[in-house]
Amino acid sequence: MFSKKEKVFFDTENKKLIVQLSNNQMTYNFSEIIGYKIYASGSTTTKEALKQRIDSINNYLAYKSFLSLWIEFQLSSGETKKINFFQTPTLTGEGERNRFVKEALQIADSFDKLLAVKK
Repeated sequence: MFSKKEKVFFDTENKKLIVQLSNNQMTYNFSEIIGYKIYASGSTTTKEALKQRIDSINNYLAYKSFLSLWIEFQLSSGETKKINFFQTPTLTGEGERNRFVKEALQIADSFDKLLAVKK
C-alpha cells in the first residue's frame, strides 16, 4: 500500500507510472496497467460521484464524510497496487481532504488517458 506521503507521476515519454516512496521508487510500465478503481469509505465510486461531492454546494460537507479514499490499479500479472490518500477523517483536516480528493481525480484522469491509448 502506498500513502500520500509519496508522489505519483505518469511519465508519458518513457511510458511508466512512477510512485516515489520515502526510501525507494516503484516503477510500472504503462503496458502492465490494465485497470483501476476508486474507493471512498471502502466502496467503489466514480470520478463523477467524487466531482459531484466536491463541487456541489448542496454536498459541501460530503467529501469530508469519507472515512477513506484510495485508488487501486490492476497489473497484467494479477497484482493490485494501492495509492492511499487517507484512512480516517480524524487524521486529515478539511483542506487536506479537499486536496486529496482533487489529486485522486487528477490521477484517475491520467489512468483514463493511459487506458484509452491502450485500446
